[in-house]
Amino acid sequence: MKAVLLQRYGSSDDLIYTDIPMPTPKSDEALVRLMYTSINAADLDYVNGHPLVRFTGLRKPGYPILGSDLVGVVEEIGSDVTQVQVGDIVWADTSNPLRYGTFAEYTALPAISLQKISKDIDLKQAACLPSAGVVALQNIQLKHPAKAGDTALVNGAGGGIGNIIVQLLHQAGVEVTAVDKQIKHDMLKEIGATHTIDYETTDYLKSGKQYDFVYDLVCYRPLSEATSILKKDGQFIMLGGSTANILRVLTTAPFLSKKFQKKIILGAYRTNDHDDLAQMHQLLLDKTIQPVIDRIIPLEETIEGIKALETGNVLGKIVIQFE
Repeated sequence: MKAVLLQRYGSSDDLIYTDIPMPTPKSDEALVRLMYTSINAADLDYVNGHPLVRFTGLRKPGYPILGSDLVGVVEEIGSDVTQVQVGDIVWADTSNPLRYGTFAEYTALPAISLQKISKDIDLKQAACLPSAGVVALQNIQLKHPAKAGDTALVNGAGGGIGNIIVQLLHQAGVEVTAVDKQIKHDMLKEIGATHTIDYETTDYLKSGKQYDFVYDLVCYRPLSEATSILKKDGQFIMLGGSTANILRVLTTAPFLSKKFQKKIILGAYRTNDHDDLAQMHQLLLDKTIQPVIDRIIPLEETIEGIKALETGNVLGKIVIQFE
């Protein structure tokens, strides 16, 4: 079968499109033929060898086949499998603790990790959601979530997670300010952003406005600066950024929250949560959300798709369609 392999950490030039053996499902596994997947920012982290991903493989990639969004058809099941049957259309998030692997024509994984999906939903849109969409959902549904009348700023709003956060906040009646490149502003306004800021020409931290919630997907500024636009007792949800900032929030969030008098948290990510996937499935059925798709490409163009994502000019998600 065809697959895209990461030979070593470094850059997208270390990816190859090649033939590999077909996987054989174990007794508790299902063999799934991929219909659609999509490219996530986490895939770039593995390609580039981000320090935090090296816990899965210090010197060489622990997951040589990347891709975590699975939408496909069950082709074969192991002897102990009862959760799915051959012919079922299923979806899943195959990231850690599973082993990624959706940048390939077939993958074998525990059947318990799969969830059936309806043929009535747009499967291309579904492929955008198991990883990025669920992260967005989980971080909108906080213990004290944003509500109608609140204000929120989303930094990095035009990507896979950000565009879903904007839509969910808009549905909740929140006034959303979206920060991203100018080329993404029309799209962001169409999906619910009230205000847009081009970070290439304007420092959004110096606008003078403060917000009830800040969702920061690209937090590379010092935390004292990044949280300066938050109202007292507001919430800063960090969903991506520098390793130093991630580790600081991970280890000292309660102290920082007390120091700044603002709640600072590292974003939630419960991998492949079936309840969250079921809720996302319903949102798709109801057309409450519609993931933004920049383009649809075949598997053999995956490396070019990853290079495009590296530029930061992609609107929403790049979807990979299999024949």
